[in-house]
Amino acid sequence: MLTTIRCGATIGAPLDDAARWCRSAEARLCFPGARNVRGDGSGLFFEVGIRAPGAAPATVSVDEYLKDYRRERGGLWFETSQVWTWPNRECGTAWHAYRLVAQDGSTTLEFTWRYILPGLAGAQVFNALRFSRSIERAGQIYVDRLARRVGQVAVTA
Repeated sequence: MLTTIRCGATIGAPLDDAARWCRSAEARLCFPGARNVRGDGSGLFFEVGIRAPGAAPATVSVDEYLKDYRRERGGLWFETSQVWTWPNRECGTAWHAYRLVAQDGSTTLEFTWRYILPGLAGAQVFNALRFSRSIERAGQIYVDRLARRVGQVAVTA
């Protein structure tokens, strides 16, 4: 089943700076439980320690591929595709869409997260409703951290 989550935040940085930040390996550390982030020019690779209500604790490997960004009136957007590999080698698929709109020296981020967890319902996820709520919360935490940490980077730069 395809699940979609939408959330947003205001980033205290100009549009192009916010876009560079959201596309960076360092920004993935804003995701709850993310660690060991690295990139090789073709994608970003990291681990996520999942400790979510409704799912068995697990460390999941994530391979993320960033698509080119597209300019639109007042902003830009880009997407990423991801493969989340669970310890039992089953895979989930996710897509992140980032829409960034310039507003008076800051940037509004609209974040959409779509995911499919085939085969995991009976194995890793034992309460789909609780797990879905925890994923929604993780998405909002991620976006809030993106907004907060880019502001700190802009102040120190």
